[in-house]
Amino acid sequence: MQKNISKKFIYQLLNITLILLPLAAQANKYSADEAIRFNKKIEAKGYQSENPLNIFYRKSVNDGISWRKRDIKYNINDKTLSKEKLMSTIWRLESNTSWMLLFYADDYFAIGWGDIVAFGKYEVKDNKLILSSFDYNHNVEFLNSIFKGQNVTGTLSFKTDHFYFANELNLNGTNFCPDGCVKSNGDTAVIEGTPVIIDRSEKVMNANVRFRTGPSTKSKTQNVGLYDEMYYEKTDIIKKGEQITTYARTEKAETIDGVKAYWYYISIPDVERLQFGWVFGGYFNNSK
Repeated sequence: MQKNISKKFIYQLLNITLILLPLAAQANKYSADEAIRFNKKIEAKGYQSENPLNIFYRKSVNDGISWRKRDIKYNINDKTLSKEKLMSTIWRLESNTSWMLLFYADDYFAIGWGDIVAFGKYEVKDNKLILSSFDYNHNVEFLNSIFKGQNVTGTLSFKTDHFYFANELNLNGTNFCPDGCVKSNGDTAVIEGTPVIIDRSEKVMNANVRFRTGPSTKSKTQNVGLYDEMYYEKTDIIKKGEQITTYARTEKAETIDGVKAYWYYISIPDVERLQFGWVFGGYFNNSK
C-alpha cells in the first residue's frame, strides 16, 4: 500500500541534507597513513568542555557532535562580512550539505561531518575571509581544492543562483551556504542552466507522473529511489497520492495533452536523503 510521507518527515530530511542538490560522493584514493597522521594531530590538540563557542568542544569524552552545534542567528539583511556573522550560523557545503564549516570565538575554524577533518585560524580583513595555519585530512577530496598555498581567501556573496540558499561563502571555488538564509518565493535561481522562479510548497500528486532529470518530456526519466528502497519496485513513476516538496518552477508554462502548467523542480524522500528532479505541474494539488 502506498504511504504518503508526512510534511514533518520531509523537513527533517531537508534539514539533514538541506534540500540542496543530490549528494556528491567524496571519493578519492584513500591513504590510511594520512588518516592516522591527521587523527594524531587532532588528538594532540585535545578537547575542552568549557566553552561551546571555542574549537574542540566536547561535553564529555564520548561526545563527537557538539563541535558542530550552533544557535542559528544569521541576519540575511546584514550585507557585511564580520566575525559575528561567520559565527552566527552553520555553513554547509553546497554540493553535499552534510559537510559543515564552523567558525569559533577563539579565531579557529573547523570543517567536518561526524568528526573534524580540517581546522585552522581565520580572520576577517577588508571584508574578506582569510584562512591560515590550517591542516586537513587529504583523503577528503574537496578539501584539496580549498587548501592551496599558505593562506586561503574567501568572499561572501549576497546573491546566488542556488534554488534554496540566498548567500554563499566561496573558498577557492568551493561554496558553503549559511543555515537560516533561504530564498523567498518569487526569487530567481538557475538549476543546471535552466532559469527558474522559487516556488516552495507541499503538494500531493493527483495522478501518476514520470520523474524526470530535466523540465521537458525529452529529458530522461529516473527511478524513484523511495519505491526501490522500501518496496523493491523499480519505476520512474511518482504515484498518485504521494506527497512531494516543490522548490522552483520554470519561467514559462507548457501545454501537454491539453493541460497547461509549469515544470517544477521537486524532491521526494529516499529513505535517508532527498531525491531531486522534475515533474510536470499539471497533476498535483496543494497538501492539506
